[in-house]
Amino acid sequence: MKRFKKKLLLFLAPRLLYGWLWVIYKTSKNHFHIPQNAIEGNFIATFWHGEIPMQGYFYHQILTQLHQDHKHFCYGVLISEHSDGEIAARLYEMYGFTGIRGSSTRGGVKALKDALGKLKQGWNIGLTPDGPKGPYHSIAKGAISMAIKSQTKIIGLRVQPRHFWQLKSWDQMKIPKPFGIIDYYVLPPLWLDPNLSMEENQNILKAYLEQDLPLSNSREE
Repeated sequence: MKRFKKKLLLFLAPRLLYGWLWVIYKTSKNHFHIPQNAIEGNFIATFWHGEIPMQGYFYHQILTQLHQDHKHFCYGVLISEHSDGEIAARLYEMYGFTGIRGSSTRGGVKALKDALGKLKQGWNIGLTPDGPKGPYHSIAKGAISMAIKSQTKIIGLRVQPRHFWQLKSWDQMKIPKPFGIIDYYVLPPLWLDPNLSMEENQNILKAYLEQDLPLSNSREE
C-alpha cells in the first residue's frame, strides 16, 4: 500500500504543480530584465531555493531571447537525491530540463563530475547554492568548485513576485499569487577568482545573489 501511495504521489504531484504554476504564469504580468551579454555562451545559473517555483518559465524566456527552440536545448539542473527530489526531477522534465541527481549532503561528488562534463559540452547548469536543506541563503562549496574548475561564469536568476504567499519553511519560499506582477532578473555575469579562498568566494557569491533589485515595468507578457 505504501508503494502504491508513493507511486501515485510521484505521478500526481509534478503534474499538479506544473498546472498550478502555469495558471500563475498565464494570469500574471511578467516583467523580464535579461541583459544580453549575461546569457551569451554557457553559464552556471544560481538561484535561491526559496525562489524555485517560477524558474522553469524564467529559463524558457531566456531561451526565447536567445532565439532557441524550447524543445531542443541542453540545461541540467542539480536536484537532491532525497525523496522530495524525485518530484522536482519529474517536474523539471516537464519543462524539458535534465535532472542531475546529487547535492551537498548526498551524491555530491558524482553530481559535480556529471555537471562539469556537461559544462564542457556547452550545457548550462542550474542549481540552488543553499539547497536542498539550507540554511537560508547559505552557499555550498559545490557551486564554488563547479564554477572555478570549469572556468564558467555564474549568472544569478532572481524572481520577485509583488504579491505572494510565503511558506514558514527554512527557505522562506515565496509562492506568487495569480493575477499579480512578477519581476524576473538575470544578474550581470560573475567570475569567481581561483586565487581566493573557498570562504572568500562563498561570501562573494552570497553578496552577489543578495544584492538589492529595482522594481520595473519595462516588459510585460
